[in-house]
Amino acid sequence: MRVFRIFVVLSFLCLLSSTHAQEGLAPDPWLKLVDELRDTMKPVDQLSELSVPLLLPAKPVNNWEEPRFHRSVNGGYWAIYSNPDPKHPFERVYILASPKPIPVLASVPDEQVSAEVNGELGIIKKPQSGKTVSVKWKTPEGSKAMTLRYFRQDSGGGADGPFDTTDVFSLTSGGKTGYYVISVESISGQTEKRLKGLEVVK
Repeated sequence: MRVFRIFVVLSFLCLLSSTHAQEGLAPDPWLKLVDELRDTMKPVDQLSELSVPLLLPAKPVNNWEEPRFHRSVNGGYWAIYSNPDPKHPFERVYILASPKPIPVLASVPDEQVSAEVNGELGIIKKPQSGKTVSVKWKTPEGSKAMTLRYFRQDSGGGADGPFDTTDVFSLTSGGKTGYYVISVESISGQTEKRLKGLEVVK
């Protein structure tokens, strides 16, 4: 009987832990956490000695500028790809990877929209439900299929294009596991194309 009671208690605690882990982080703290992760990384010429799988754009950036790389002390990275073509401005892909878990979003953040407020240009928040996209990426072990949730973080305007961001997701390859957040800036509606056009190179 005592063994049974211990089993029931442990099962209940595991359930509570699992439920709590799935609750996620509220939008504002989540966005702040992601920004802080980026801010802690230092610029580097190339990405090496990573603790996470290297996820990068596969083809659509052949004619883009040389990517900018940042690396964290624990082997994570932040990669930025930009299209230099003046006919296609505001086209960028940002990939953030961490070897430590990043909480999932508890709910989709409101979209930030540039609008006139009391006669001046300002920002208003617009509720949204978010979107999902199915991807199938090439990895050294074969194809990896998953569904990503993303949301419109900022509507853009002026010197920026519309900015979409994914919820965190995990990826395992080569004996390493990473936790990723991807953002796509695009005035030509290329978010889903950019998210589908990634691959794990090592």
